[in-house]
Amino acid sequence: MGDSAPVSRARIAAARAALRGRQRTRGTFALFTVLWVPSILVMAGLLLDGGMAIHGRQRALDIAEQAARAGADEIDVEHLRDTGEIILLGDACDRALGFVGQFPGDFGAGCALTGADEVTVQVTTQVETVFLGIIGIGAFNVEVEASAHPEDGA
Repeated sequence: MGDSAPVSRARIAAARAALRGRQRTRGTFALFTVLWVPSILVMAGLLLDGGMAIHGRQRALDIAEQAARAGADEIDVEHLRDTGEIILLGDACDRALGFVGQFPGDFGAGCALTGADEVTVQVTTQVETVFLGIIGIGAFNVEVEASAHPEDGA
């Protein structure tokens, strides 16, 4: 019938040894995937969510600085003309808080006159995470503070 050559015992033993070697490495890729995929997602989260947190902080700081400047523009002009001394009006904080309210987003704000010629504005916001929610970090709370005082031009 056919020309089948007898298979030697040595060849069969070598084939069995090769199969045993493959069985020992079986599941190694699955273990590698289980260990490294979460690590890569956390690293991506640190990059993306960390960048978004930095951006949110910078935006809140920009708003706080501009609001403090807007509040510092509320000068008592009559007092300045009479005495040459700069004093802020009582509604300086109202103007600063109104400035913060013009921006879209969830910004909380506080304001205080920290001197006769200085306005301090605190802005808070929350930056939601994308990837770091996997490990339980759902958001970053951002709080910034900025102060301004008017310049008299002299």
